[in-house]
Amino acid sequence: MSNLNEFLTFDPQNEHDFEHVLEHDSLMKKSFSNPKIYQAKGNLKRRWYVYYSFRNPQTGKLERMKNVYGIANSYKTKEDRLAVLTIYRKKLLQLLKEVFDFSLQLKKNVVKERTFKNYQNRVKLFLKWVKEHYPNLKTIDQLSKKMVIAFLNEELQRTNARSRNNYRVDLSSILQVMEDNEIIPQNFIKNIKVLKAIPQRNKTYTQEKQQEIFKYLEK
Repeated sequence: MSNLNEFLTFDPQNEHDFEHVLEHDSLMKKSFSNPKIYQAKGNLKRRWYVYYSFRNPQTGKLERMKNVYGIANSYKTKEDRLAVLTIYRKKLLQLLKEVFDFSLQLKKNVVKERTFKNYQNRVKLFLKWVKEHYPNLKTIDQLSKKMVIAFLNEELQRTNARSRNNYRVDLSSILQVMEDNEIIPQNFIKNIKVLKAIPQRNKTYTQEKQQEIFKYLEK
């Protein structure tokens, strides 16, 4: 999170859709506090910023993160500063890793522990892949269907269709949580085709062969 200001800061003239800021209230507080804007009671001589706390996975406690200033304080009117900080706040809520952590936390409460571990492991490997192949991708709205397909294709080449399909199912389930909570407009992974997996039949042995194997194992 040390480089947060770097990728949250951009020219506000390029951003027009800052009116519908994401709100998750109590749900979002499970993984990190709802980001808020500090306006210094309207005092333009003081610095305005976005602040929030993130839950430390080791301690389970909320820890205050660095304030997000960006270029907001270069503006001299209350309206302009608030507009820029509203954009930062929206982008903060869309941060890729945080939004996956949030969705996993919700999943944890509705699935079995074994299933949750599968979600957790596959999401971890997927985010590692994204970091390696798309290092500039920071927010969930930058994630595309094409990127996910590329990841699934690599998994298919590395393993098999069954493993690839399992990744598709689990990632789709996590993105569905995001859609249900209005973090993303649509879970596009649902539209990615399921591949036919050829079942692998276990090799069978004759009764005589089985006895030979058992005798060998006993020895």
